[in-house]
Amino acid sequence: MEATLTTWALEFIRWFAMFIGAFGVVITILPSPIFGFLGRFKHLVLFHFLAVVVRFIFGAALLYTASQSKIPEVIKILGFVSIAAGLVLMLIGRNRFMRLIAWIARLTPLVHVAVGLVTVAFSVVVLYAYH
Repeated sequence: MEATLTTWALEFIRWFAMFIGAFGVVITILPSPIFGFLGRFKHLVLFHFLAVVVRFIFGAALLYTASQSKIPEVIKILGFVSIAAGLVLMLIGRNRFMRLIAWIARLTPLVHVAVGLVTVAFSVVVLYAYH
């Protein structure tokens, strides 16, 4: 079977959604070490670069394959939000990105748990849409 762009996009979406879901579970159970890790590595250029690029790729993949999902309107919205988030992270620059990550890392553990639960819910919606 020849791998097409659609096949690659669908696989990327599924694997990335599973990764995000697993990450959300870990954040929900052990938020402090995860957010401490993010705070320690906020200064790396690669961290900022990946934050932007992954959002662009994920958003583009969602938009490209939305018609093949169970809920195409929702998937299109998520795709546009992902691309917009990547654009914002790109435009705010390195200093503001580092300050944003530092601020997120300092939030209370209860907020971190809420972020983890929202992340899991997001992952569930995406996986349901493509199952």
